[in-house]
Amino acid sequence: MSSSRDLSQETLTSDSIPSGGSDSRTENISYAPITQQRTPTFGPDPEKEKALFAHARVRTDDSLLGSYSRDPNQGLDEALNIARPNRSSREFAKRNLKRLLRSGLARCVLSWCLITGFHILSWQYRDQVISPSMKSRFDVITVALSIAFGLNIAAGLRENALSLRWWIVSFRKRPPQTVDLILHCDDFLNIMKLVVVAKERTLVFSCLFWLLLNVLVQVGIAVLGLTFEAVPGVGDIFLRPGQNDVSIPNMESFARPSYFSEEQSVQSYSAHVLGDVGSSFNFSALPDEPLEGKPWASNPASFWKGNDYWEYVFLDSAPFEGSANPRAVSVYSNRVVRSSAKCVVPPFNATLEGDLEVIHAEGSDRNVSFPSIATLSQSIYYLTRPVLSTDGSESGNGTCGPGCSSVQIFEPRAGPAAEGTAFYDSFFYYDCNVTVSSNTPELSARNAAVAAQAIGLSGQVHSEFFFANGSEMSNQFVAYNFGLPFGTVQNNSATGMAEQLSRFAIGVVAAAAQTNPAKVVDGAQPAQGFRLEMELPVMFSVILGLIGGVQLALVIATAWVCRQVEMPEEVDLARKEEIRRRYIL
Repeated sequence: MSSSRDLSQETLTSDSIPSGGSDSRTENISYAPITQQRTPTFGPDPEKEKALFAHARVRTDDSLLGSYSRDPNQGLDEALNIARPNRSSREFAKRNLKRLLRSGLARCVLSWCLITGFHILSWQYRDQVISPSMKSRFDVITVALSIAFGLNIAAGLRENALSLRWWIVSFRKRPPQTVDLILHCDDFLNIMKLVVVAKERTLVFSCLFWLLLNVLVQVGIAVLGLTFEAVPGVGDIFLRPGQNDVSIPNMESFARPSYFSEEQSVQSYSAHVLGDVGSSFNFSALPDEPLEGKPWASNPASFWKGNDYWEYVFLDSAPFEGSANPRAVSVYSNRVVRSSAKCVVPPFNATLEGDLEVIHAEGSDRNVSFPSIATLSQSIYYLTRPVLSTDGSESGNGTCGPGCSSVQIFEPRAGPAAEGTAFYDSFFYYDCNVTVSSNTPELSARNAAVAAQAIGLSGQVHSEFFFANGSEMSNQFVAYNFGLPFGTVQNNSATGMAEQLSRFAIGVVAAAAQTNPAKVVDGAQPAQGFRLEMELPVMFSVILGLIGGVQLALVIATAWVCRQVEMPEEVDLARKEEIRRRYIL
């Protein structure tokens, strides 16, 4: 019995095998009875470990695990570098935690740098008109940031999954296919296979959550492009640097040479028609800030009303063809035209001489004649002596100075006289000087004077003045019925009549600038630009912040959970015999 017990307990070690020949080795080998053999149990047997794996090399078919030289005192887990909690070593957990945080936080820092880049880009281009080349640059930078951000987030999630797999696989024994899929969870296809193969609800839900998280992150990055848009607006105009073709109105005449001759009567009547056209134009109060360089579409008034004057600002436009609106791509220039008027309501004497109502104002050295029918009508008569009849030269002045013309007005009394004035007959009489001035030679002094008197230019010879004195034979007049824009009664108000006359004069200039043929000069050409519109600025920031925050939270959580887990290299451990014995059913 003693001999049998000794043989059954004899251990197969290198020390018990003599160094002699084969005969002596055969004689010293003993075998334990079959009845004393035990089925291997889960977990390492330290005594057999020392015997079986002393100075052993663990090899794999794919040579990914490599070889390990082991000490007889080392455990199986440490020799195989298996992911298994090592709670006995706080130092190891501390080092592992630092390593995981260092790797994960590096990607978080990169993500927040890209998030900052998104905000800097949107801030730099927001509320700014950009050219097509700048828009292309903006699009390229946006796409580059989106791609880099998406790849960095995806790589970070992959690293988290590769770290968590060792923590998951160390919990319990699972079928070979399940373990193999867990260890290769960096592939979406394997995760989807794991959802089908796995029997554990927790594992299935974890896989579904991970897939959903990856999809939501990429969808969020794609949605970023919907929160802002670079679109062309009607007022988004920029100037091309350098000398380019610029379209400006040709203000040499008021009648188009292609349809009319240069006769003075045609020019006079054309100026009057343009004034009537301008009466329908919209106007606005003159802004305090200069208009120069601003897009016309941002301030789309035809002319402007100042304190006691009216103003028109010429436009610089991009050359156009056909019926395109020249003002669509235009900016205000520094070329300005102003019109103003001064009127008096002097005491006068009126006499009827044939078909004329002759008015002699006190202090005046001349008489002014209106058709006698004016006293019986409900119309305002504007009378003037045409500039083009007396001085047709290009440098000619008006009747009262450069760009100045005199206009007399006959207004039948339709109401009480304005406060502080007196009336002397059944009508009111105004004597006015209208001045049109310009800081550009494009509008000559002669044409400015024509515009100033255009309200009274009919382009006709009136038979009523045939028997008048020689100085009045060339006079022209136009009547406006009460209720029309320029038939508004002023009831002896000199200020009101002056404003009405100056408005008509600026309308002549505005209508001519918009309807006359254009000419091309060198200058800074306006062009259609784009403007970055942040349609959903809050959502833009929330999406970026949420993605960056989720990545940071996952890095911290993964590092804390896996701090005590040892993680080997990329190998298919599910095929190793030793791993099957420990982790695979």
